[in-house]
Amino acid sequence: MPEEDNTVGTKTTFQELPDAPPRRKIRFTVTGKIGIFFVVFWILMVFIGPYLSPYNEADILDESLFIVPGGDEYPDTDYQPPSKVAYLGTDYLGRDTLSRILYGARTTIGISFAATLLAYLLGVL
Repeated sequence: MPEEDNTVGTKTTFQELPDAPPRRKIRFTVTGKIGIFFVVFWILMVFIGPYLSPYNEADILDESLFIVPGGDEYPDTDYQPPSKVAYLGTDYLGRDTLSRILYGARTTIGISFAATLLAYLLGVL
């Protein structure tokens, strides 16, 4: 006969639902809900992120960083802090960080999906 847990008030979802399928257990835990929220959020950003992005991923916002053709002097490149123009600031080339994150989510989710599919297919074989 299995031993019972004698601690009071410390039952977890896994103890309350011992025969529930794993998917149901994940949905009832706080950690599972947070994880599902982030996965759904980034999958949504794959589809609507480029429309929410204030700039193209390669747009340079600071024209002072442009190099004059035939010029020998390169401008100083500094990261710009967050502002009304670039909500998360800019990178060393003056590109908007928020736009780059939103566009980069497409590549990241695509690679993740392909890797998961490949692992699934290799695991079935």
